[in-house]
Amino acid sequence: MLVVQADRHETKPCLFSTERRDREGSIPTGRLFEEITTLAGYLQQAGVTPGNRIAIMSPNHPDMVFQILAAWFIGASVVPIRPDEDTERLAHIFQSSGIRLALVRDVCIKRFPAHNDSSLPPSIVQWESGPRTAIRS
Repeated sequence: MLVVQADRHETKPCLFSTERRDREGSIPTGRLFEEITTLAGYLQQAGVTPGNRIAIMSPNHPDMVFQILAAWFIGASVVPIRPDEDTERLAHIFQSSGIRLALVRDVCIKRFPAHNDSSLPPSIVQWESGPRTAIRS
């Protein structure tokens, strides 16, 4: 359905944001689809497959829309994590949820436990409007 809508309404605005602007604070459907498929390809290259879980740790931000839809596009599930989650709870989430990869906004990276902690997912990617650094892979 997303593919059909992106093709049919390529230039129509579908996401409005003050943080990511294409035109007058909106992101057109075609651009949304392009970013979703690009990120979906990135997730697949990072080893995410249908049925895997990915974590998204971010304050409310338009990138979360792209990340969630990209995960669903390839059949993965999303485990959203609040950026103010305490370290103990964060470790519990990672230990119990079977997360394959975590997308972490730059502002949240300091909240992570030590990178060699065995409770962390196999891949952690620092994120600021696109993947920046694979912290653990």
